[in-house]
Amino acid sequence: MSVSVVIPVKNGARFIAEAVESACVQAEVGLIVVVDDGSSDCTVDIVRAMSDPRIVLIENTRQGVSAARNSGLDEVVSRGCSHAAASWVVFLDADDRLRSGGVRIACRRR
Repeated sequence: MSVSVVIPVKNGARFIAEAVESACVQAEVGLIVVVDDGSSDCTVDIVRAMSDPRIVLIENTRQGVSAARNSGLDEVVSRGCSHAAASWVVFLDADDRLRSGGVRIACRRR
């Protein structure tokens, strides 16, 4: 099972590192797409400083959260078989966290 996580964010410097890290520790996660929607704080710098190769940053220009989610999903699909063969896509708000083992548990219930 492979899971891709899409995290839309705008001015989420206070939370973004924890949200991304909560996805990074999930063994099933193969791709984490962070879509910044025109932040004026240091959100982009924080994401760029994260070294996990599964993290992809997309920078949008204030198009709104729905457009950010769609951009993230487009990125997952465009990655083709290497990552987007993901059987699951999880949308995670920047101020939320995935609990330990949460992806595995959620996917097993389906």
